[in-house]
Amino acid sequence: MLSVPRRIPEIVGPWPAFLILAIDRPATVNCVADGWPPPTTSWHKAGVKLSNTSRLSVLGNGSLHFYSMTFNDSGGYVCVARNSLGVQGSVPINVTIACLYYTTFFISTTDVT
Repeated sequence: MLSVPRRIPEIVGPWPAFLILAIDRPATVNCVADGWPPPTTSWHKAGVKLSNTSRLSVLGNGSLHFYSMTFNDSGGYVCVARNSLGVQGSVPINVTIACLYYTTFFISTTDVT
């Protein structure tokens, strides 16, 4: 019988220190964790564990999905991976919410005199 070595969870992949996300738009922040037994992931903001609401979902693949960003979503987020051997938290992601402004410029190709 093959035996898989047991490992404490580890957050893997590229991890941004800062994210700038657009207000009133959906956004997903990914978290991939590795370990054995397979870890579960959770998300925390300001030390409080996030749960599914009408505004956001903690997805089964470890991602955090916002249905529509608001200014209140700014702040530091931490992904936490946990299995029976231990717990590891990610480096915080600092999220900033920005407004998108669109402008239109009209350039006249005729000379008005």
